[in-house]
Amino acid sequence: MTSQKSELETYFKKMLDDIDTLMKTDEVLQKDWKNTQMSFQWFVNGIMGYQKFDNGKYTHKFGEEIEKADLTIKFADEEIALRFLKGNLDNYSHIYYKRKFKLYSTEKVEFIEKDSRRIRKRHVRHFVTAYYTNQKVYHPSVLTRLPLFREIAVRHAEPEETVGSYIPISTSLGEFENQLMPEKIIEHFLKNAKHFYVQNACGCRVFHDCQDHDRTLGCMYIGDDVDSIVLPPTQGRYITKKKRWNTQENR
Repeated sequence: MTSQKSELETYFKKMLDDIDTLMKTDEVLQKDWKNTQMSFQWFVNGIMGYQKFDNGKYTHKFGEEIEKADLTIKFADEEIALRFLKGNLDNYSHIYYKRKFKLYSTEKVEFIEKDSRRIRKRHVRHFVTAYYTNQKVYHPSVLTRLPLFREIAVRHAEPEETVGSYIPISTSLGEFENQLMPEKIIEHFLKNAKHFYVQNACGCRVFHDCQDHDRTLGCMYIGDDVDSIVLPPTQGRYITKKKRWNTQENR
């Protein structure tokens, strides 16, 4: 066994074992799994093991495969698996597929000039592939219930690492109900806005594998601030009010 393989095995065992203690001391972990049943099957480049959460109870086994796990997780390679298990990944993004999703670690970020705009370009590396092995489909955020993934999410949510942050106002906003916005109000904002940005995909439609509506039309951002937002070129496109909404032309 190579030294890296031996180290990988040690850290993988530690990940499985640590949750035994954390389930008794970590209030967030206790709350996340209090009323939830879910099992994870891990394949770490020739090493395997499983975790099973059952309404607040936790069991795991190194070197074995559980039958019909809810989510099967496979690492892309040994090096990035070891970095993850050591807690040395800063953030990741995801891409959906019909019966799986893939996670990509951000390895490098650079800023380029494009069409007189400053665009952020991320260099990513395939990190993990997760398969839905039963009928239920899970959002990638379910992984943040596991401590190592949660730590990455918390680091990425720090104000200095993101483009937005919470503003504490210490005031209740009261009760509200979801309502459709009147068309006239929408027309007002569209008429007065100068900058428009449209995402290349609707996350909700992609996640639910929607077959009834166009999945290439995503959320739209409008207003002066849109022009100064740093966005990756693969995420969407800038449009004008006069530009035709033709998905083939705007891809």
